[in-house]
Amino acid sequence: SPCDRCDRMLTNVKTPDWSERQRRFLDAYRQDPTIAPAARRAGVHRATVYRWLADANFAAAMRAAAEAFFQENRAKVLAEEAARR
Repeated sequence: SPCDRCDRMLTNVKTPDWSERQRRFLDAYRQDPTIAPAARRAGVHRATVYRWLADANFAAAMRAAAEAFFQENRAKVLAEEAARR
């Protein structure tokens, strides 16, 4: 059935195995999408982050983290503008 096929497809999806340091950095980058401050907050040297960027999956995760930051802050700005009106 179509549902069984969907379930199989979901189990075949591979998720990256980020190290604890990479996860800490990505979390910090979601809060402030600037490499040096996010690296400092995560306890990682920024040169290490630039090495990680050679991995296309990690670079994509950073872009997604930055997009999440901008989407969240856009919503906050729009809500503040609406409250002022």
